[in-house]
Amino acid sequence: MSMITARCAHHPRLWLRLTALALFLLGVPVLGQAPRFFPGTLTFEGRLTHVDHERLFEQPFEVPPGTRRIEVVVTNTGRDRRTVLDVGLRGPSGFRGWSGGRVETIRVSSLTATPGYLPGPIEPGSWAVLIGVPNIRQGSEDAYAIRITLHDDDLPAPT
Repeated sequence: MSMITARCAHHPRLWLRLTALALFLLGVPVLGQAPRFFPGTLTFEGRLTHVDHERLFEQPFEVPPGTRRIEVVVTNTGRDRRTVLDVGLRGPSGFRGWSGGRVETIRVSSLTATPGYLPGPIEPGSWAVLIGVPNIRQGSEDAYAIRITLHDDDLPAPT
């Protein structure tokens, strides 16, 4: 019998705490703890026509507790026809940034953010990707996709 086991035999609560700590450190759900889901990816798709010209819309999404970084990728099929999508991000506490149509990938965390966005804690709750359509040609019908990835770390993994 090890010294830790012998000491814990006299203190059952200590044994339970040490076991729970070991399981937590190994990533095993303990006592109703929610399982880890990171990274989690949400994808929203839609179509745009000239009717959407100069329209601003929001794509809401929920951010669970424990999220430390949000990555948003917005693409559209009309770039060759000069369809432009401006992109912004709003969190529970308000506006987090706007990049216009100049970037496809946006990253926000407590430590860093894409230029045009504010770094800061990632609050759980209702967020939204803001999409503006400043240019879409008459007769165009373009598809767009918004891919949102939620991470439990602050920085992207080194490549």
